[in-house]
Amino acid sequence: MTNMAISVLKEKKAEIEKEIQDKKLLINNLEKGLGEIEGALLNLVEENSKIITDSNSPLSSSKVISQVLKEENNPMDLTEITRRVVEDKNLELKRNAVGAALHRLVKKGLVKRYETKPTTWSIP
Repeated sequence: MTNMAISVLKEKKAEIEKEIQDKKLLINNLEKGLGEIEGALLNLVEENSKIITDSNSPLSSSKVISQVLKEENNPMDLTEITRRVVEDKNLELKRNAVGAALHRLVKKGLVKRYETKPTTWSIP
């Protein structure tokens, strides 16, 4: 009787270990898939932020954003900057592309970022 119980428990243990292995494999595959999706999304964001990359072009996103900030002469949030770029300057940029351009301008020292709620930017 005990031998039979032991063999049943061993079978159950083997089944549970198999399930654990299957779930580990599934998790590993999901993590790989998520990594690929994340990479693809980062590529899309990068492509969107490079809609206009020629800094000598009069329609360069950085130049237009700088011009909008100079005209206002007050700190502006991302939503307002994006609205002005799209409506006033007729430049088709998405919010994340404007944000990326602002961060590039901050790195170059051309724009100052203020840690307010919401974050605002202006010409120093």
